[in-house]
Amino acid sequence: MLKDAGLTKGLSSPYVEVCPLGTFRTALDWRTRAHVERLEALEVLFPHPIDILVSKISRGEEKDFEAFEEVIERTGHPTEEELVDSLIRAVHLYKPAYDESAPGDPITNTRLLWQRLYGRDIDVRREIISASR
Repeated sequence: MLKDAGLTKGLSSPYVEVCPLGTFRTALDWRTRAHVERLEALEVLFPHPIDILVSKISRGEEKDFEAFEEVIERTGHPTEEELVDSLIRAVHLYKPAYDESAPGDPITNTRLLWQRLYGRDIDVRREIISASR
């Protein structure tokens, strides 16, 4: 149905990427910011852009960093404060992985991203992890 509507990857930009709810790892309250659309019998949740960006922290590939830069270039957001707030709500992303197939190191990725976006280092443990308590 999404492909027929021309909304999938390669057919539109931005595009809709279908993923099971359990694989979308972001702030636990992301649904409160999501936009919901009904397409016939299908309910489509469109997460807020900041929640999509936060979900990219763990993997931390070049294309993920570029996504942050593109959104900031187009919208001016997220600011440092907005991103810290979002990462505090998603602090579970910083818990040690118990699975060898888990994505990259979110602490290192956050530090690299911060240097790239905001021109400074961030103490993830102090500014995000400890602040969530």
